[in-house]
Amino acid sequence: MAEEKRGGKDKTDYSRRDFFRTSATGALTGSLVAEAATAVAAAAHELVGPAAVPITLRVNGKNRSLEVEPRVTLLDALRNDLDVTGAKRVCDRGTCGACTVLLDGKVVYACSVLAIDAQGSQIETVEA
Repeated sequence: MAEEKRGGKDKTDYSRRDFFRTSATGALTGSLVAEAATAVAAAAHELVGPAAVPITLRVNGKNRSLEVEPRVTLLDALRNDLDVTGAKRVCDRGTCGACTVLLDGKVVYACSVLAIDAQGSQIETVEA
């Protein structure tokens, strides 16, 4: 069985085009891996939990301090820890709007926001 020839070279030879194609892929992959490693290292310094952590929420113009686990939603923190019960739990999927609050003037569903992420923001409920 004879080998195929392409431009006077064996088909198994590495072309210049193949070289540049694989070099670019390798460089791109290497830079993506380096960026991902940097992001993971940076995130490791910011991780909290799983135990309860102290947070301060500004609800209806008043600073309220509480301790919550990082997985607690804003709705649960408002209703269970701060006794602010205007926002209701109905669907728990962010589709019905019963848990709506204003977060820095933007309408958000409190069941879809983590309480720890709402720190430093002005939270306004229907009680305001």
